[in-house]
Amino acid sequence: MRYLILILIALNVACAKNTSYIEPEYEAYVHEFMNDAAAFGIRLDASRLTIVNETMVKEGSVRTLGVCSIDSNNNLRITMNKELFESKTPELRDFVMFHELAHCLVRMPHFDSDIDIMNTYVNNAFPIFMNDKKTLKNKVFQRYIDTTLK
Repeated sequence: MRYLILILIALNVACAKNTSYIEPEYEAYVHEFMNDAAAFGIRLDASRLTIVNETMVKEGSVRTLGVCSIDSNNNLRITMNKELFESKTPELRDFVMFHELAHCLVRMPHFDSDIDIMNTYVNNAFPIFMNDKKTLKNKVFQRYIDTTLK
């Protein structure tokens, strides 16, 4: 009986389907990110990506807009603070979604220089992003190529 249960559990894990889901309001961001990556010759797989809305607890004075997490099965999850996200300008929402997608889809860590879209704190790089969005986005894809594909 014990072996039968173990076999059933193993079969259930092996046959488990990917439950990827992207909230409709984020689909255009994913599409744009994938197109931007493709322009660099980078083929990404977003089939394991889930983007959901959740209310996030405020930690001190910091309010988090979004968080990327990757589980042991390589499932990618971006959790967005919808209320806070929707209160921001379209430009800031674009910045934040690109940042979180870069964490999940190209495994980009934080780079805390003032002129990097992967800066931990949005306020540091966002003014530059407003003036030169393309350059900052391209910097992420070039860094990915330089560190991963060579």
